[in-house]
Amino acid sequence: MILDCLRHGITTNNLAGQFNADDDVILTEEVARLSMVRLSVDYDLIHVSPLPRAIQTANALGLQGYKLDARLRERSFGRFQGLTPDDCAARFPEAYSAFQTFDPNFAPPGGESRRAHLDRVRHWLTDLPVSTQGRALAITHGGVIDFLYRLGASLDLHGGPIHAGTNLGVSCFEVNGADIRLLSFSQPLGSVVGS
Repeated sequence: MILDCLRHGITTNNLAGQFNADDDVILTEEVARLSMVRLSVDYDLIHVSPLPRAIQTANALGLQGYKLDARLRERSFGRFQGLTPDDCAARFPEAYSAFQTFDPNFAPPGGESRRAHLDRVRHWLTDLPVSTQGRALAITHGGVIDFLYRLGASLDLHGGPIHAGTNLGVSCFEVNGADIRLLSFSQPLGSVVGS
């Protein structure tokens, strides 16, 4: 199966360089711009993160019949949410220093570890239909796309740099059960829209 992953539309936290919070929404002008776009691909299934910014992206694109899947949520950054990296370093110096090591078992205060996040993503992947035919769309977040990129390119799962792609960038993978191969990364949304 071919899997297109679309990173949600841009939020004010994205613009401010802050860790997104669960209730972040995409910018009003982004919604207006997306409402003019229609995807030219017929998807056999569409999965969307249940966070508002992903749902808004799906709705603005006029998608219907999609399934919300909590496994596509962004990693919970706990107390880091809504803060910039500099804010985190100032307020939580030890925790932020540990966060920067990419330790798979470290969770920010009140947040989720990389390992728990990766386990969610892998579980979702193995639940996708095993087929050489068909095409799926997932509207998700940078952290999910980073793990898919690492899995699809056979990279270290817990080290820098981050491969989140751009907001509204489409990354394409070939998926067969737990096997995944990167086909393209963070292409403009125009690569899957009609003229």
